[in-house]
Amino acid sequence: MSLAGTTGRSKRTLLLAADDRGATTAAVIVRREILDDREWIRCPVRVAADDGHTPAVHPAKNTPLTFGTHEFRRGPHPWGAFEHVRQSDCVLQLQAAREGHSARARREGSRFQGWYVNFQEPMRRTSDGFDTPDQELDP
Repeated sequence: MSLAGTTGRSKRTLLLAADDRGATTAAVIVRREILDDREWIRCPVRVAADDGHTPAVHPAKNTPLTFGTHEFRRGPHPWGAFEHVRQSDCVLQLQAAREGHSARARREGSRFQGWYVNFQEPMRRTSDGFDTPDQELDP
């Protein structure tokens, strides 16, 4: 697998990859939700697109989830009570670099279910993906 579009781009910019047949496949990176300055949940996500400002990522159903084991002000992550895989069918997350929110398009199968806006501190790129310090406003 070779990386496409690397000329003039930072190593921290997420890239789409092309396999040997020329088919475009998205790179898999790590998205971390941060709470109390610690990793609260970790999930591999596939990059659908990235213009250097707003990566669009897809966390697929049944993707393994890893939960932080520290003491958090909100207690353990509420999803930790379930099987440690992503339960929802399909979400496309748009993570704007300097914005205090992300927008998530939700669908079930081929049917669009609506939008979800997540309030968070601006995402921070890391060497293997990005962190999103969530405001954790949802109940």
